[in-house]
Amino acid sequence: MIENRAPKIITLENVCGALTSHKGKDFSAICTALNEAGYRFGALVIDASLFLPHSRPRLFIIAIHRDCEI
Repeated sequence: MIENRAPKIITLENVCGALTSHKGKDFSAICTALNEAGYRFGALVIDASLFLPHSRPRLFIIAIHRDCEI
């Protein structure tokens, strides 16, 4: 069995609708899964025009494993 293979940092990107889909239950499920897997995390919305040639709000969730110091 391989242990300690969890990534130290996870970045998830999605549409902003992930925050409100199924009355927020989808976003809550993501947060619960990250927490149960041992991650501290935060979410932010960034306009894609900062790094792409079109403007579109995108949801980013950044998760850092609890074993890592910030």
